[in-house]
Amino acid sequence: MAPVRPSRPLQFEQQKQQVLKAVKEKCAPASHLSDNDFANNVLATDGNKNAVREATLAKERNNQKSYQAAIAKIVCPAK
Repeated sequence: MAPVRPSRPLQFEQQKQQVLKAVKEKCAPASHLSDNDFANNVLATDGNKNAVREATLAKERNNQKSYQAAIAKIVCPAK
């Protein structure tokens, strides 16, 4: 019997949450910000949008080196 794989949207959501967690560890957002507000602040620049997209793709492809490089490109928003 083949292992059950998460559906595509569920898998994407899990990867997005992992990327958000990594960015929060890197940037240490203000405690009053919700996850959604923090994510919106991070995604406010095109450079960060591209880096988050790269990180999500790298996570999907199980490429840890590219994932870490993409996270490193993210510029933390002002607090």
